[in-house]
Amino acid sequence: MKNILDYRSRPIPDLTDACSRRKVSRQYPLVFSHERSFDPCVRIEEYDIAGCSYYHQEQGNPPYNHRAPGSLPVVLMRKTVAEMLASVNERLRSVGIEIYVFDAYRPVQVQDYFFLEWMPAELRKRHPEWDEELIELEKRNYWGRGSDENGKVDPLSPPFHSTGGAVDLLLRDTRTKELIHTGSFFDDFSSASSTDFYERLLLTKNLNEWESEALLNRRLLYWALVEGGLVNNPKELWHFSYGDQLWAAIRGEDEAFYSFMLIDPDSFMG
Repeated sequence: MKNILDYRSRPIPDLTDACSRRKVSRQYPLVFSHERSFDPCVRIEEYDIAGCSYYHQEQGNPPYNHRAPGSLPVVLMRKTVAEMLASVNERLRSVGIEIYVFDAYRPVQVQDYFFLEWMPAELRKRHPEWDEELIELEKRNYWGRGSDENGKVDPLSPPFHSTGGAVDLLLRDTRTKELIHTGSFFDDFSSASSTDFYERLLLTKNLNEWESEALLNRRLLYWALVEGGLVNNPKELWHFSYGDQLWAAIRGEDEAFYSFMLIDPDSFMG
């Protein structure tokens, strides 16, 4: 599209198939011989991408409001992904909007903390009537386990963020630095976090002004990133990826090529 804002008039497609593919994506074929399998991780500021290490903040990062054990003070992602986001940013900035990243490469320790500790405890607090089976099902809508009982990561089935190919982001106004309204905040563990929430709501009612603006901005976010070569996790409007198993499964690629990365955080502290 000539004007990237035209994406606001393009409905997000039916994501039923994407949801089904997402459920089995960590069993998707993954190779280690692709030329991009060896992409290094880079800091996002090197590519003029705005963001923060959300899980490393000590406060002001709802719904957690504390620093996650093992989190990094910098945001890292695969070099190719950073280049792709920089290209998307160039188009967005032409209309006064830019990407704002909350998380990308995520240490497995952080993944396991939220999967094994924080999320189950939070669900028990929110839904004391739920049994453990329902809690287990619900937490898997948002968090995947990082390692097994022995602390080992399966390189053929890594959590998406541990590959450096997954990124959590929203859009913000380049002038005010305020996030663009999408009807949900980052890590909003509710039905509104599903990418097509307002598309489905539109089928049942006339949207009010607040809902309509959220719908249009979600379309812009979705299509800007998808047309830029990434795929969206249909359960999380902010989650996009390239090169990992989710990307390969949803796009129907032959295989994924980004696997688990073990990063020495001290190498990025300079």
